[in-house]
Amino acid sequence: METIIREESVFRIMDAMQGAKVCCIDYGNVKKGEKVLILTDTKADQRKTEVVACVCREVGAEVIIIVMEVRELPNQEPPRAVVETMKASDIVFANLFYTVSHTNARFEAMKAGTRYMGMYDSSIDALASEGARFPAEIIFAVTKKVAEQWWNGKTIHITCDKGTDIRAKITDPANNLAGWEGCCCPLGEKPYLGKDKENFPEVGYRGLFGNFAGGFGVVGMWPNWTAEGVIYFDCAHTFPGRLKTPVKYTVEKGRVVKFEGDPEQVRFYERILERFGPNAAHLAEFMIGLDPKARIYLDDPTHMEAHRHAGCLHCAIGQSVDAKRSVSPGIHLDNLIIEPTIKIDNQICVDRGKLMVYYEDPDILALLKKHNIKL
Repeated sequence: METIIREESVFRIMDAMQGAKVCCIDYGNVKKGEKVLILTDTKADQRKTEVVACVCREVGAEVIIIVMEVRELPNQEPPRAVVETMKASDIVFANLFYTVSHTNARFEAMKAGTRYMGMYDSSIDALASEGARFPAEIIFAVTKKVAEQWWNGKTIHITCDKGTDIRAKITDPANNLAGWEGCCCPLGEKPYLGKDKENFPEVGYRGLFGNFAGGFGVVGMWPNWTAEGVIYFDCAHTFPGRLKTPVKYTVEKGRVVKFEGDPEQVRFYERILERFGPNAAHLAEFMIGLDPKARIYLDDPTHMEAHRHAGCLHCAIGQSVDAKRSVSPGIHLDNLIIEPTIKIDNQICVDRGKLMVYYEDPDILALLKKHNIKL
């Protein structure tokens, strides 16, 4: 039995190394001579730190590792010394238990030219998973297809079998649509959409950011203050597992005006508003996963790997994701719907958890065949 355990461990590390290469090289774009910061905390799996460091050193990058105390809640600011080191780095790999993706620190670093890759999942298993090793070429192509659909749309309508029914307007794609830039090409390269580059101009530093959690996938829409309706969630940020009673948001003019569900979750959100103010109830984003092989892993309180599964939707309250960061209460919490249906105008983008581009688009079907991948 001991020999079997050791062999399984070896193979998991080997798979994790392959996942780390996809993360660091294919997406992160790490090159010889670059300064790489691996930012981690006291609750993260440090085996991930080790394999990322190995991959980056293998290509000739200089690696620095900082371990900080885990944040109390997601998206709270790291210490100032960490921020300055982030700004002085070419790329940051954030192997953290709780994300700092939606903080001033991350935006400061990006404005200084630093690329940033979030790595938020519970253990090395996500980095060793089939989702982490899924070909970047396919994700790049899928991202452009889906982002272009959202960019050209005027409205988004989301439903699910639990009763979700919410609509929002896509009023200004250049500012409303965010997240695609970091997964349509390697970080730091020019993120364009469509065949006519003049119609889809370069979006600057936003192409320096991505999240990698057992798979890649972010195409998001900040719905301004136009969202109206109700949302029922399968999972709530900071609570592990699937909820026995779905959390319900009632949304008016882009703000959650009522939380319903188990008393524990409802009181959690009420305290968030008491602590961070009314803008913490701002509906910050709708984002979908793009990786069909990312695991729907729910046992950790972040569910970040499941966020990347193709067709899953996560919806945040708090910090906005527009370029101007128009709403900034100091908190950003993501909840998850596993099988949504999403329509852009009257065209289905996701059908009960299935991202339709994988099943209908001839270019994507050809790429799946090229890589011998079956869904």
